[in-house]
Amino acid sequence: MEPKKIQNWRPSIIDTSEQWYLGGEKCIETDELVPDGQWMKWFPAGERQNKNGLETNNCTNYSLLNCIEAIGRKKYGIEFQSNLSERERGIRSSTQPNGNTLQNVCECLRKQGTIPEAFLAFDNTIDSWGEYYSPNPIPFSLWKVSESWRTKYKYAHDWAILPSDTLEERQRKMKEALKYSPLTVAGHAWTRRGDGLYYSDGEVNHAFDIAGYMDGKYWIAIDSYPDEKGSFEKRLAWNYHFREAKRHSLEKNVSGVLENKSNRTGYVKYLISWYLWDLLR
Repeated sequence: MEPKKIQNWRPSIIDTSEQWYLGGEKCIETDELVPDGQWMKWFPAGERQNKNGLETNNCTNYSLLNCIEAIGRKKYGIEFQSNLSERERGIRSSTQPNGNTLQNVCECLRKQGTIPEAFLAFDNTIDSWGEYYSPNPIPFSLWKVSESWRTKYKYAHDWAILPSDTLEERQRKMKEALKYSPLTVAGHAWTRRGDGLYYSDGEVNHAFDIAGYMDGKYWIAIDSYPDEKGSFEKRLAWNYHFREAKRHSLEKNVSGVLENKSNRTGYVKYLISWYLWDLLR
């Protein structure tokens, strides 16, 4: 069930002069995959971010990988490895007890790749923070798998909305962005009223996905906390306030632009950068 108190998202610093955003001079180039913006049929089965008595605070990576898995299923079908490891992404993107930012987890995926869930799962044996966020640094064998994924796929992201947008501008931009990908968003979790819809009645504290909408009535969200009936699907009021929203693209890297550095030298560089970060944090 949804916890009473949630705080596992941190705001990104959105610099429109440096970062990419929909409609700007710099934005991702991607195909219009779902013209009606309804992504539900391609979403993976829901996964809990809290179980075995453990809260992972890893919502940003659960929501991100849900979107990547949905895009992969739509574009590449059964060929795509459609269950990726949120645990590995949480480790390598340095998720903390107060969560992570959308910008950071997206950039880490772009630069680091990812691995299938089977290599590092959140199973019933994991019941502590230390167990979930280990091994850290990851061993060479797992690093090599993530490099292989990064070499095979080219991932990119941009902002679908901006802090200065009005409610109407956010609604319009999100509907447009959903033609290209499901959206990773940040908002208030969770306040449900008598009409069955969720409203943004509190602070922004959580990341989840938008997989579709009923125009003018509600947004269809996919969450990493199930409701009392076990459903991960939630319907959000049309005037719900989204603080941030990311759009995604995934392409097979057939051009050979990315160099496969799945070797000991590349791994040593990863270890050096990890230890430097650990010393400075």
